[in-house]
Amino acid sequence: MQNVTEMLEAVASFQDDHVMTEAEAIALSSPPNSPEIEAKLLKSAGIEYADSVGTYTLHRRPCAPHGQGANGYGSKIATSIMLRFTGDTRMRRVYCTCYSNNGSNWIIYKGKRLYLRTHFQDEVQE
Repeated sequence: MQNVTEMLEAVASFQDDHVMTEAEAIALSSPPNSPEIEAKLLKSAGIEYADSVGTYTLHRRPCAPHGQGANGYGSKIATSIMLRFTGDTRMRRVYCTCYSNNGSNWIIYKGKRLYLRTHFQDEVQE
């Protein structure tokens, strides 16, 4: 086992050689807990939200259940909810990725996955 001095020297050497990631640079350049830093960090992690495209409405359109396994979990479970962006005629199916007791709702828009921040039943129009 190394002594404390050798361990501290190894840590200092690592910190000198460490290349800052984009997320670390963003976090250091913005005030903590700001919406701007949250958006930049999420985007650098590849997470984008549907509200970045524009406002939208949710509509109930039943579909045959598919995308989930026998245990009820899956990575692309079709829901009975459709999303329409304001000014757009196309409706997009809302999918859910669900494992354990947590699910994330998302759509496909121009080939990209966009997440929904909320999915409350009172927001859904018939």
